[in-house]
Amino acid sequence: MALTWGGLMHPWESTATLVPLILGFPGLGFFLFYEAKFASYPIVPFKLIANRTSLSGYLQTFFTPIINIGMTYYLVAYYQSVQGASPIRAGVNGLPFTVVLGVSLILTGVSVKVTKSYRVQLWLGWAFYIIAMGGFTTLGSHTPVAHALGISSLVGVGGGLLYSAQYFPVLAPLPISENAHALALFGFFRTFASVWAITIGGTVLQNQLVKRLPEAFTSQFPQGAALAYASIPIISSLEEPLRSEVRQAFADSIDVIWQVFIGIAGMGLLSSFFMEALPLHTQVDDRWGITEGKDSEMMTVEAPLEKPQRMAMQS
Repeated sequence: MALTWGGLMHPWESTATLVPLILGFPGLGFFLFYEAKFASYPIVPFKLIANRTSLSGYLQTFFTPIINIGMTYYLVAYYQSVQGASPIRAGVNGLPFTVVLGVSLILTGVSVKVTKSYRVQLWLGWAFYIIAMGGFTTLGSHTPVAHALGISSLVGVGGGLLYSAQYFPVLAPLPISENAHALALFGFFRTFASVWAITIGGTVLQNQLVKRLPEAFTSQFPQGAALAYASIPIISSLEEPLRSEVRQAFADSIDVIWQVFIGIAGMGLLSSFFMEALPLHTQVDDRWGITEGKDSEMMTVEAPLEKPQRMAMQS
């Protein structure tokens, strides 16, 4: 709430912004403390994050969707606001990223299977992310679309490496009996991060637009830049030089998002240095198995007798 409101609905120094920030982080800390010390059936068993390798995997799992989803969302905004692309055209421009991401996912999985290691793949993934976010900062109002497509393909390579390999540092240090709990928390981190991706990017973009959009454009909207962002489809119909000024304002504002994402990718890379090179599990938990005899017994279901048959047997 604080990140969404700050600088838009309420000033950053206002009570409405500071209270959620001040209460939110200690509240999260108290939740984790209670789970570790007092909960009889903890939602988040502390042992899942009690070792540095699993903790590193969870942190990387959180940072990755912020960049991946944020890039997908705000690159589309760039295509439409700066390049003048239609929504359909902006979606088509995302195909190279999608294809490269899919191929990278498959190849990364194969590499982990063959090498029995995961650290190199994750380090390479973060390197691709940092390079790609740096490349996005070169996009401007007159940059060829092919330039953006090539950079987004680098994000696809990095995303495939990270999404495919992040399970392993989470699971490798834990007993296989904890796989269900570990993967549930893994899914929570990944889903929770997707909310932050839009929140962080949207907060940065809106605050930058407030400072950069020309007054001749924002004066048309009583709600200021918040509504101006939703008015992207009308940019192409503006008269010059106002149209070029608005496009440049959007280009400069989105550029700040890429700079923020460079920092987040750097935090992801830093967190990856804490994981150890542990062997991958090769066994399964026998408690979840079903013996052949039980399996056959469970699969054998006696069909109910028809009423005439039951009467004949009774007689």
